[in-house]
Amino acid sequence: MPAWRNTGSDYDPHAHGWDLDPDEYDAELVREAQQWTWWKRVKAAGIRQSWLMPDPYVGASSDVPLDRALDNRERSSDRNTYRKALKEIRDANYRDIDAWAHSGHEALARADAVTGSSPTARRRRSAAIMEALGFYQTGVAVGELSLPSRFTGALLWSSTENRPFHRARHGLALAWWRLGDFDKAATALKTSLWINPDDNQGLREHLPLVEARIPYEKVVVDFGD
Repeated sequence: MPAWRNTGSDYDPHAHGWDLDPDEYDAELVREAQQWTWWKRVKAAGIRQSWLMPDPYVGASSDVPLDRALDNRERSSDRNTYRKALKEIRDANYRDIDAWAHSGHEALARADAVTGSSPTARRRRSAAIMEALGFYQTGVAVGELSLPSRFTGALLWSSTENRPFHRARHGLALAWWRLGDFDKAATALKTSLWINPDDNQGLREHLPLVEARIPYEKVVVDFGD
């Protein structure tokens, strides 16, 4: 599963990024950006190659299976049919990272829907979160198989081919956070910020909360994708 380098758009942190003009941006945001450790690391690395993740449906029409599943879910609100459709997509093409990511989202949504604090409720909630974690881990692993060893490049959100991988990585961080493994959640967030410093998903807002070991349940989290 090769990855292709997007030779026309290397990532230059000094040309795009978080070195904000205080005359154009909120002063508080400017001060915050200057203190972000992850952003300092990105700037120190300088210009890096920008890569595209492989398309699991090369040569196919724009009507991909996941799009149909999402459209059907919106029309019918049938969660069971949606879950079955995601499984069929995963079984038919394991390289569809977005199917793994959305399967994780669906499992986390089921966890959020469990109410109460009884032992049964806690078991159901934990089982759904663990299921989500497995989906996200698989999606991330599939994506990493397409990257060169010791990958140091950037995978920008602006390239739509990269978005499924970012969705899976975001979900992975949320699952670890939900399970209370703050160290793994922080590592996942920092890695995502390294490969997509523009941070279109708002992960920079999650990172200080995770590092402060604030429980997931005390924060309203959106998938941002």
